[in-house]
Amino acid sequence: MKRSRLPVMVAISGFAALFLFSCSSGTPDRPDTAVPQAGSAAPADQEPAVASLTEYRSTTCGICEEVQHIFTSIQPAYAGVLAVRIVNLNQNREVVKDLRPAGFANRVPFIVLRSAAGEVLWTHTGYIPETELKDILADNGFTPAR
Repeated sequence: MKRSRLPVMVAISGFAALFLFSCSSGTPDRPDTAVPQAGSAAPADQEPAVASLTEYRSTTCGICEEVQHIFTSIQPAYAGVLAVRIVNLNQNREVVKDLRPAGFANRVPFIVLRSAAGEVLWTHTGYIPETELKDILADNGFTPAR
């Protein structure tokens, strides 16, 4: 009796997709009420942000979930001062090539703080505690609006 190799091939391809973007526990690279996803519009009553803080993540990354909770927690306080966003790289793979100049190396979560002019002010790969993130924002001149 001849056995099919299809189940093995499906298992291998599923395993490869799981590790397309590897999770990182956190190492600094360089000195919305729900957080809006990429492409979503800001509420009409929200002022334009002067800069952005973006988490690039994968749906298979547990650490990314923790960072998303931090972003959701700080977003209301920085509304109008800083656009706080989350980009799912599993759904937005075309974004990856644009992240290479900022130091992205297929490790998530990858966090980027940009000025209003689009200049990369700070990047980080992995988990970062909320207090440390707020200190980084303050060091770069961003204080909560509320």
